[in-house]
Amino acid sequence: MASLLLYLLGHERMEVYWSFLLQHWALSSLFVALLVLLAVTELRNRSFGLPGLAPNELVNLMNHSRAVVIDVREKQIFEQGHILGAIHMMQSELEERKKTLTKYKSRPIVVVCENGAQSPKIGQWFLAQGFTDVYFLKGGLNQWRSENLPVSKH
Repeated sequence: MASLLLYLLGHERMEVYWSFLLQHWALSSLFVALLVLLAVTELRNRSFGLPGLAPNELVNLMNHSRAVVIDVREKQIFEQGHILGAIHMMQSELEERKKTLTKYKSRPIVVVCENGAQSPKIGQWFLAQGFTDVYFLKGGLNQWRSENLPVSKH
């Protein structure tokens, strides 16, 4: 394996890549920075121990397993558009509405925020309350919209 790596690094084609990287250092640096950010985001989500769902997986879970969608965005943003049937509940309301949520313990819970950054952390709260089937929507409602899935304003 090490000899293959040395071969590739010393290979004459590799000189072309190194030349490109040096001549376009700003572009190369931006690419490396984006890779690092992507890796950090993925590691953070995995460290919460919460599986993420793509929008099409959420649709499947809603249709076949009666998943409960908890939208934790601000009320004004929620009213501008949300997943049909989603329950609006901001993070600050979780403790006071805990009793209401217990009726959903046997169903999958999917936490949704705007971009998927806040929901894994809130999903941890559900796990701590004894919910066992908890997910978050990868990319949040932004991803849902980008895949042209319907939103409700009711």
